[in-house]
Parts: sequence; structure tokens; C-alpha cells
Amino acid sequence: MKDFFSNDYIVDKPIKGAVNFVNKSKEVGFEIIYLTGRFESMRKGTIENLEENNFPIKDKNKSLIMKPSDEMTDHEFKHIAMEEIKKYGNILAGFDNEPINANIFKEHLPNSQIFFVETNHSLNPPNLKDDIHTIINFETKNLLDLLY
Repeated sequence: MKDFFSNDYIVDKPIKGAVNFVNKSKEVGFEIIYLTGRFESMRKGTIENLEENNFPIKDKNKSLIMKPSDEMTDHEFKHIAMEEIKKYGNILAGFDNEPINANIFKEHLPNSQIFFVETNHSLNPPNLKDDIHTIINFETKNLLDLLY
């Protein structure tokens, strides 16, 4: 299992429409911040995976926020990371495939559009908070209109 959490095993495939959505968001002037529960030791492979799939990454240290170690859960880390993300100013939207994390985003960013991306996620998830949108991919009709 140790090797699973190494740079060699980062082979994620983008969710349908995600690359286009993120690049269009960048084109119209939004700053893109990636927040992941991956460990800091996986930064190299994560950046390579983003670049191989044509996701824009402006500053490889500031634009990609990663969990410092495996000593905390992803949702504990994302609570802490929200304070760093708030420093960027007005956050337009947040996306996560874990309902608990989408709820954390809404708690910390109540004025932002928060999206639960319904893909693989943990068993027995909590109910989503009010005003969290659910999407199955990034080609969802009117997603760009909702944000822009």
C-alpha cells in the first residue's frame, strides 16, 4: 500500500468537461487553486498529472495546496486549508467529490457556489448542506452561466 501513495501511482483521468471548464475559467480571469488530500510527498506526481491533462497551474507552490502528511484525515486538513484559501479573497466556487468536504467548503465559504461532484466517494456520507449544487461532470448545462 505504501507505493500507492507515491508519485508513480498518480494516474488520474479528468472528469468529463473538467479540463475545458478550468481552462475557460482561467481565460476569463479567475485564479485556479487546487486543494487535494494527497500528501505533500506526492506533489511532483500531482503536478505532472495536472500538466499532462492540460490543467493550468500558475504557481506550483501556491496554486496547489496539499496535505502536509498522513497524520490527519482529509476533512480535518480541508478545514485547516480553508483559512489559507480565504487569503485569496473572494472565492467564486469550490468543487469536491466528498460530501463531507463540500459541506466544509460551504461552512467556510458561505457566499461561494459550492459543488458536490458525484463520482466515487466514501460510504455513508453526510447529507449535503443547503445550497450545495450536485453535478456529475463539468459539462453540466449552465454550469458556466451559473458562475460567470
